[in-house]
Amino acid sequence: MYLRTKPKRQNSPKKKDAIEYLSDQSVQTYARHLRAVLNFFIERGYMSYFKIVLPKAEEKLKEPYSRDEMEKLLKKPDLKTCRFNEYRNWVMVNYFIGTGNRIATVTHLKIKDLDFEEEKIALLTVKNKRAYKIPMAKQLKRILIEYLSYRNGEPDDFVFCPAKNNKKPMTENGVKTILAQYNRGKGVVKTSCHIYRHYFSKHYLLKRWN
Repeated sequence: MYLRTKPKRQNSPKKKDAIEYLSDQSVQTYARHLRAVLNFFIERGYMSYFKIVLPKAEEKLKEPYSRDEMEKLLKKPDLKTCRFNEYRNWVMVNYFIGTGNRIATVTHLKIKDLDFEEEKIALLTVKNKRAYKIPMAKQLKRILIEYLSYRNGEPDDFVFCPAKNNKKPMTENGVKTILAQYNRGKGVVKTSCHIYRHYFSKHYLLKRWN
C-alpha cells in the first residue's frame, strides 16, 4: 500500500501537478525483493513462518522506440558547445542500442574492458555472474574511441562517470534519471532504459531473419 503511493525518483520538481507513481510491476519487484529477505529470516528462525503473497501486476507490452524517436535520440550534440553530460548521455544511448546491455553492466564497465583491436567488449558484471565477451560494432567503436579521447582516464576508470568525478561510477538510478531527462529534452516521451534492450533485440532479429 505504501509503494503504490510512492512517487518515481525521476519526477521533475518543476511539475508537481504531474507526479508519476510506481507501476504495479515496480511494486511487485520491490515486494519480491522483500520476500527474499523475509524468507531468509524465516529459514534462520528469526521470525515465525507466514505465507508471503506477491501483489498481482498485469504485464504491459513495451513498444520499442520508433524510427522517428531514434533519430531524435541519436542526433549528435555539437562537441564545441555542449556540456560533458550531454555528450556522455548521447554516447550511453549509442552504447545501449549497440549492445543491449543491462544498466548494471554498463555502470560497471571499465575502460580496460574495451578491446578496440579485437573489437570486443568484456562484460564482467552480468545477471548470471558469468563473464563473457561480445562483439563491438564498428560504428560503436568509432563513437567510443572519440568519447574516450574526449573523456580521458586510466584503464581502471569507469567508462561512464559523473561530470565532476571521472573516477567514480554512475549509479543505476542515476543512469535512469539522466536518460529520462535526456529523452524528454529530445522530445521523446518514452523514458525507460529497458526499451533500448527491446530495440536492440527487435532489430537484431530483423537483421538475422530478413
